[in-house]
Amino acid sequence: TPQKTSTPPLLLANSAVRKLPNSKSHNGVITDSCIQNLISGFSEIIRSFSLKAGTRNCQIYRRNHINLNCERHKSLFDRHKIIPQFCFGCFKVQVQTETVIDLIKLFLIFDNLLLKQNNTRKCIIELRPQITGFYKGLIYCSSSEQANKIKTNVERVVRRRIGNGPVVKVKRGCSEYSLEFPEYEIKNAHDQNIMSYQKSWREVEETFDINNGLKAIKTNYPTISGLNLNDVLIIQNWLMYAVAIGDKSAPPMHEINWRRNGVYEQAERRIKFQTTSQK
Repeated sequence: TPQKTSTPPLLLANSAVRKLPNSKSHNGVITDSCIQNLISGFSEIIRSFSLKAGTRNCQIYRRNHINLNCERHKSLFDRHKIIPQFCFGCFKVQVQTETVIDLIKLFLIFDNLLLKQNNTRKCIIELRPQITGFYKGLIYCSSSEQANKIKTNVERVVRRRIGNGPVVKVKRGCSEYSLEFPEYEIKNAHDQNIMSYQKSWREVEETFDINNGLKAIKTNYPTISGLNLNDVLIIQNWLMYAVAIGDKSAPPMHEINWRRNGVYEQAERRIKFQTTSQK
């Protein structure tokens, strides 16, 4: 949010995006037409500034100051097929929507969501072939108690502002963990028979950190609320993904400022994988 006027097209476009009337959410129902107008508004901004900018990112974050160090945890799991100790205390409130239009509505809610701990949250399109669901929002929590409390509040907001379509639930850690260790997954809010950390893994973690040069975890800078150009470029990827999987709520391809970056092809491969695996 620069205080001085700057002339580079990217900054001018970002400023224009932040002034879009529908980018600031309110407490009422978010209609489909509101989202369609928002898409038309930022598409016109991109055209008017002749921007050739793009991104391969498909996740929009709203972060607090806590660095969850997820890259380290996922790398450890990928290499050694063990679940890091940290992740046994990681719970998430997951909101799954049926359409890309509802995903954008959820993003607007998350952007302005008031939480006591300002929990980090994100909205994503699901690109992992083996994971179910297409559109999701996730709120990171430090305990099952916190997650269930936030779930109750978020579910009430989602029902009021989007409707009964989205499914809200509490999940534990990353979905890949439960594919490798089904007992890691929680079945319900009061599940007591869930997997605990295996002490034999601690040595593996310590060796991993030594070999990979463990560094001090940096503090995040909390995200500034309000729609910005980076969000818009990611939403364009969501729209391309929606077209590829046959989501009828998405606008036609010629209205999306199409830029080939692999997202459309990833979506096609995901659909093909799921179709094949169901035969």
